Amino acid sequence: MLEERKFGSLLFVINLFHFNILSIFLIMLLTVSLSRILLLLFVMTRIYLYLETFASLCS
Repeated sequence: MLEERKFGSLLFVINLFHFNILSIFLIMLLTVSLSRILLLLFVMTRIYLYLETFASLCS
């Protein structure tokens, strides 16, 4: 009975550990994609500003 309980708690800890790793992995993926999206937005706004200044210089 005691051994079974020990084994169950061990499984519970392992499951918790796996869940934590998964959630950390997901959070890392989200932050990476978020920073990439922000970088993309930044680059696009810079390109837009360059194009706008170029167009105003040409006209």
